[in-house]
Amino acid sequence: MLVLRCSPTNPRVLSVIVLMGLLSLATLIAGFTSIGTLSLLQIVVWLLIVVVFALIPAAYLRRTRLELDDHQLRVHVLIGPSSKVDRDQVRAITMARRGTHFVLDADGRRLTAFRDLWSYRQLEELRERLHADLVE
Repeated sequence: MLVLRCSPTNPRVLSVIVLMGLLSLATLIAGFTSIGTLSLLQIVVWLLIVVVFALIPAAYLRRTRLELDDHQLRVHVLIGPSSKVDRDQVRAITMARRGTHFVLDADGRRLTAFRDLWSYRQLEELRERLHADLVE
């Protein structure tokens, strides 16, 4: 089984990591500047918010992945349903500069889509395993 997690070197993925890190840091700093005026419940809520902001990138990196086994290609996303396609149907993968990639069948129909979250090297490895074309 091949599991491709979204690439932290991809600008889209990196921007999510940086943004959530900055939100976590800003929330932490804001809490420290007013900690003397907060009740115990407010401090607990503040710390929970900081932890949630810090955990979102980890969840994003862990959950967003492509899985290829002997029978199917599955696309998992952070929010929303996963999609799956029979491996034998895949003939090509589109290589979008930005936005959405598509998995195509022999007639050029879109079987499933996935966001531009992987590196070119990862897509090339997927293409090799599927014996498919990479279309730009």
